[in-house]
Amino acid sequence: MSCSLCSDPLTCTNNIRPNTAVFECGCTFHLNCVLQYSKEKITNTCPTCHPTQNVFFANFGDDRLKAMAIQIEKRREINKMEKPKSYFSMFSTKTNLRSMIQSGTSLHTLKLNGYIPESFIEEGIKWREVASTYTMAALIDFGMRFNHMLTMGITPENFKQMDVNQMEELEICASDMMSTSISIHQLAALGLSLPTLCQMKFTWADLRKIGGNCQTIRLLTPKLSELKTYFEPTETEWKEAGFTEEAMKKYNYEQDVQIFKKKRVKARAVGKIRLNASNMLF
Repeated sequence: MSCSLCSDPLTCTNNIRPNTAVFECGCTFHLNCVLQYSKEKITNTCPTCHPTQNVFFANFGDDRLKAMAIQIEKRREINKMEKPKSYFSMFSTKTNLRSMIQSGTSLHTLKLNGYIPESFIEEGIKWREVASTYTMAALIDFGMRFNHMLTMGITPENFKQMDVNQMEELEICASDMMSTSISIHQLAALGLSLPTLCQMKFTWADLRKIGGNCQTIRLLTPKLSELKTYFEPTETEWKEAGFTEEAMKKYNYEQDVQIFKKKRVKARAVGKIRLNASNMLF
């Protein structure tokens, strides 16, 4: 299918035609083409049907966001164009992205000016710069994903700005957190439950890699039963992490489950006494 105003094809992705205007008669055109046609002809009628009695109006409601996306892309292309340097460029009053962030310009305004998350990376903006200005919810709504955050230098302390739902929305997993060099103390400070850590695919080996041992793992939970349920360490792994009877008492663990096999005490064999006439007393 093509637009009858420009003869260019109407693209379709997953049964969705972006940047299109659909009239009630069913005719479809490029949104830009219809806007230009309506402006020139001063009419809201379908360019193809030209009705004489019934007037059909284009449905621009769903396409306003798409039109905005086109505008953003155009402005982004302009922003990426390299301007020729001259003597007068030193007196330019053009505001760059960093100064806009520092002045608290809203992310919505930045988006309308053609900036996207990749723009922050291209401009060398550090995560601490945006994290101190905008909320995590606003940054996620702007389009920030964890790969952007990681490239911009997110630190373990920045995870405190996220709640569990936001972490889930960003699809943050154990390997993502560990890529920031998070420690067991910093992980515990986030207050995440063991089921959440398990859902994020943290393993006993991961806890050990970030400094987990009998003393520090206690920061996650005092219950041995929870550690055994969610991480299933072997008896050898318990011992390698320093879990001994003395250590567990020292760090006040709730020993509500047996993690070591009890040693079997071998009973000494008692020799049979032979009864004979020589050792019997009468």
